[in-house]
Parts: sequence; C-alpha cells; structure tokens
Amino acid sequence: MYQPGGSPSKELLKDFAQQLKTVGELITYLEAIDNQEALLLIKQNDPVTIIEHPSPATRQVGQDIKLICKARGFPRPRFQWYNGRSKLESQMSNELHLKNIQQEDCGDYYCEVTNPIGSAYTNVAQLQVIPMIAPIEYGVTGPDPPGSTRSSDRSQSSAYQIDTVVYPYQEFHLTSTVAASSYQWYKNGHPLRGKNQQILYFRPFMMGHEGYYSCKVNQNGYEVLTKTANLIIARTPHPDAVNNIHSMENKEFASGKVALIIANKDYCYPRSHANEELVHPINDALTLMSKIRGN
Repeated sequence: MYQPGGSPSKELLKDFAQQLKTVGELITYLEAIDNQEALLLIKQNDPVTIIEHPSPATRQVGQDIKLICKARGFPRPRFQWYNGRSKLESQMSNELHLKNIQQEDCGDYYCEVTNPIGSAYTNVAQLQVIPMIAPIEYGVTGPDPPGSTRSSDRSQSSAYQIDTVVYPYQEFHLTSTVAASSYQWYKNGHPLRGKNQQILYFRPFMMGHEGYYSCKVNQNGYEVLTKTANLIIARTPHPDAVNNIHSMENKEFASGKVALIIANKDYCYPRSHANEELVHPINDALTLMSKIRGN
C-alpha cells in the first residue's frame, strides 16, 4: 500500500527491487501501460526511425484515401503531413485521411517525424486523382463554324456534353484529355471497331458522322468516361472547303452504289448451292450510272 504523501514512483521501484526485476523490465512494463512521464525519467532517448513509408496511390474523384506513416523513437515521435511545400495544418497523426478527394488534391505527400533528438522524412507518395467524367477536346482545320463550342467557352455546354458544329468535308478530330493505357471510342453508345487511339480522326467529316461521341479509357485499373461530344454537321460548307468538295466530286462519289454492284461481281458468299454467284446485272448498272451523271 502506498503511504499518504509518499512517492508512487519510489514505491513502484521498491516493489520491482523486491521482485528482483531489472530496469529494462521496468521500462517494458511502463511502455506496456504507456506511462510516458515515468519513461522520461529512466529511458534513454532514441532518434526517430521510419519503419513504414506511405505508398503512392491512384483514386477517382469522390473517393477516400488513407496514407500511413509508422515510426519509432523516444520520446514518442510527432507527425506532420505535407503536400509538396504546403503544410497540412490539421494532419498531425501517423495516418493521413482525405475524404471525397478532388483533382486539386493530387500531389506529392510525405510526412515529417520529429522528437527532441531530431527529425526524419518519409518517402514521397504521389497521389493521382482521376476524373469520373473527363474533358474531351476537339480540333479543326480552318475557322470554327457558327454555333460551335470553343475550348475557351466551355461554360456554355452542359457538364457532360459539348455541342459542336462541324463544316462538311472538313478535317476534324476528337481527343481524350486523359493519358491512359487503352482507349475505346463510342458513337451513340456503340463501340467503334478499331477506334482505340487517344485521337479520333474524321478525314473528312461527312453527313454520316453526325452523332454523339465519347471515349472510355483505362488508367491504372480505373475506367474513365469522357464527356460526350455531339457533332452536328453545318448545313453549308465552309468556303475553304469548296475546292475539297470539287476534288471529291471528280472522284465520282455519286456513283457509289454503282461501284458496289461492280465490286461484287465475283462475290460468292453467302450461297445456298456450290458455285452459286451473286446476280450481277451489268446492263442495269450502266443504266443507273447514266441517270446519276445526268445523261
């Protein structure tokens, strides 16, 4: 029993001496009950040593992240987290919790660990934040058509869609702004076969290209969908494209259906009988060509 007015520390030491316990065993006991005040009296100071560094991470906008730093030393280390050169004033534990992260939260995070003996720094853990809906950019040759949405005037578009008017016969492209390991472009919700590059080209843009385009990308195991680009063809060609139109007319694109008939002369599949060929009405093809050319 402790005597009134006595010293708890002296009584504890006397009790350990009677039990033939060592100072090392006393330190172990004090550490187990986390008696830092008593430890300061008998334990030798130890410098800070980092035993676990925070790991780099990738998250999508709106998710949570936890970075962990573990260190030892005596007296007990203190922690201070940083993002680049900015001190995170409220983050002073060995775990950094960030909730509902946004793209502005990306950066290089690290922790400073200190005690009266000195300080140590963890390795830098880079946090990448991927948007759920990524911007989509476009490019044209020549001036923008009336009604198009310029990249500097995106505020007039909705959060998920950009309406863009494109002149017919104009070179045009869409670009996914997210650098990724794989891409897949979609038109009106359907995947475009073979369109798996960061840039989708239209050479040139034609009536059949009108529609809603988006791109799904894969970045570090996360899927990101771009905004939707609603491409609308202008009803009149741009003056700079007139020469291009004439050049294409010289190639007789108007006779495309005739060309299909001629190209299929030797077509043999599908067939119901051996050696059965597709019917090839050459005389009808010549008559149709004559009418298209205005003869």
